[in-house]
Amino acid sequence: MAVFNHLLAYVDSQLYARLSDLDFYPELFAIPWFLTCFAHVLPLHKLFHVWDVLLLKDSSFPLFIGLAILRQLRHRLIEASFNDAILLFSDLPDLSMERVISDSLMYYERVPPSCAFRLNGDLESSMRVDEPGNLIPTFCKLKHHELKAWDCPRMSKEEFVWR
Repeated sequence: MAVFNHLLAYVDSQLYARLSDLDFYPELFAIPWFLTCFAHVLPLHKLFHVWDVLLLKDSSFPLFIGLAILRQLRHRLIEASFNDAILLFSDLPDLSMERVISDSLMYYERVPPSCAFRLNGDLESSMRVDEPGNLIPTFCKLKHHELKAWDCPRMSKEEFVWR
């Protein structure tokens, strides 16, 4: 969840700050998303569209789908109180799956791969073929409690120089 929170800060710092001000962290809403690959929250006819794309990408891609869902709910979340946010996630409104998929693909392509790296992930297999020279970032793995101390994702020095 720490990496997902970092990605939210990277992609939408205003929404990240608002949710942090509310003490509304991903642990409160996103765990079922990732444990069930969104089957817990999406109707079956919409779930198939998400899974079609999900199966073609690496293990970090569900994080980007989650970001795309948050972006679609952004205006409601910016205005919401803590209780309103809980209610919003307990019964998600009708989401445009085309927009969720296109936004998640956009984030996946634009966010440096090292920002989505997780301790249990395989960094080399998550590197994307369009990276020049197939950059393999070199940084030490941090434990969960160390990651939670950060408010932003880590980017490898190789990607920073390249981008």
